[in-house]
Amino acid sequence: MAQAARICFTLGVTADDLALKQCGAIVWLMAQDHEWYTGEAMEGVWFETREDSAAHQGALDVVPYGRYEALAVSRLATGRLDPPDICLIYGTPGQMILLINGL
Repeated sequence: MAQAARICFTLGVTADDLALKQCGAIVWLMAQDHEWYTGEAMEGVWFETREDSAAHQGALDVVPYGRYEALAVSRLATGRLDPPDICLIYGTPGQMILLINGL
């Protein structure tokens, strides 16, 4: 995502390109299995407790695993993905607050 956002690359991504299951499962390229839903991998990293981590995982909206084999990532302004299936807003916390306040 960062390469598309920062240096304007258009990339194809498969599960083999992603380092962590969290990265792959959230974009439907890896299974959202029991292990993923326990939140164990994020305990002590992004969340203090496993319960908080599991609650986060359970609250996510995800596409069921197996529907897609890859995804394409590009800046919207390039017009390379026309029309895109989804739009991910990628920004710093400050940028996101400004966007949310403007809604």
